Amino acid sequence: MDLKKYAVVFFPIDNSIEVVPSNWLSADQKKCPFPVILPKGFKATQKDFNSTPDRNWPLWDSEVKRTFGNLIAFRQLSPINCKVCVNDNHSF
Repeated sequence: MDLKKYAVVFFPIDNSIEVVPSNWLSADQKKCPFPVILPKGFKATQKDFNSTPDRNWPLWDSEVKRTFGNLIAFRQLSPINCKVCVNDNHSF
C-alpha cells in the first residue's frame, strides 16, 4: 500500500480505529505505537504528520485500513463514502 501522510489504523486489541501520521507505522505496517492514556497535547501531535510517537508508548498490533494525503480529505468523507469495515459490528 502506498502510504500517504495519514493512516486510518485498526487496533484489534480493543477494536478501535484511530487516525495517525503514517510515519508512526512500523516498516511492515503491522505495528503502531499509541498511548494507553492520551497525554496533554496529543491531538496536536496526532495532527502533525511530521511528529514522532513517544518512545514510551506501547507498540500495538495494527492494520492500516486507508491512507490520506491530508486531514481535510479525511474529514470530508461521510460515513457512507468511508466504509472501512472492521467486522459486522464496526465501521468507520
